[in-house]
Amino acid sequence: MATDDKYDRQIRLWGGHGQRLLSNSQVLVLTPTGAATETLKNLILPGIGRFTVVDGLKVTERDCANNFFVEQESIGQPRAQVRLHKKEHF
Repeated sequence: MATDDKYDRQIRLWGGHGQRLLSNSQVLVLTPTGAATETLKNLILPGIGRFTVVDGLKVTERDCANNFFVEQESIGQPRAQVRLHKKEHF
C-alpha cells in the first residue's frame, strides 16, 4: 500500500488520533546528554510538534565523542552557540 503521507507508518501504528497528539506535543530538554539528544531525535523523526533545548554548558572533549554538532575546535565554547553555528551550515 503506497501513500504520500510521510507519517503513514506511525499512523498505522497508533492511528490518526495518536499522530495528532504527537504533532501537538511540546518537549523541553534541559542540559541535554547524549541520551537526551538521541531521544529528542527519535521524537522529531515521527513528527513531534515543538521542542526547546536549554543548554548552558561548554563543550568538553566527551561531547566531541558523542555529538556530531561539535568538533575538537569547539572545546571550551558554549554548546548552544556551537550547535546553532553548525546548524547554519546544513
